[in-house]
Amino acid sequence: MIKAGFVFAADSIHPIQPILIGDPEKTQTLTRKLLQAGILVTPISYPVVPRGRDEIRVQISASHTKNDIGIFVKTITNLNK
Repeated sequence: MIKAGFVFAADSIHPIQPILIGDPEKTQTLTRKLLQAGILVTPISYPVVPRGRDEIRVQISASHTKNDIGIFVKTITNLNK
C-alpha cells in the first residue's frame, strides 16, 4: 500500500490499521466505493481524529489470506485514483 502512495496513520503491528486519507469527503467516498466492492472499512473523521487526519480503518484477521489482502490493496488502489 505504501508503494501505491498510501500512508498509515500510525506505526503499528496491531490488526486494526488506520490508513490516512486526510479529507473527510474523500474518506466517505472511498468508504462507500469499497463497500460497493464488497469490502467493509470504518471511516474515522473529526472530532474523533484532528481535522485533516481523516482515515479509514481496516481490520486484518487470521482468516484473511495473502490473496484477500492482495485483492484489498488492488481494489483500494484502483478506487483511489
